[in-house]
Amino acid sequence: MKESEEINPKLTPWVWGSNEAVKQAILAGLGISALSRNVLTLNQPGQFAVLDAEGFPILRHWYAVYPAGRQLSVVAQAFLDYLLGRGDAAPAAIGEKK
Repeated sequence: MKESEEINPKLTPWVWGSNEAVKQAILAGLGISALSRNVLTLNQPGQFAVLDAEGFPILRHWYAVYPAGRQLSVVAQAFLDYLLGRGDAAPAAIGEKK
């Protein structure tokens, strides 16, 4: 390919029901995808090529959600406390006042 030539791939978006379906589609040669590295941890090494792409990793916000007006079980409350770190720098859960 000459340096002046451009690659113009045909982009066809697909919507899959699960990460496993996306991985199977990739292995079947249907295209590429952006997946969390955590999704690939249970696969044998060498099944997928992991590219170093500009703008990755994509950072996301996570939220702890639970039914409003219900008291959490001891285990659920302990897990929520763990997630929040209960420190000054920890984000508040939805609906929780600082």
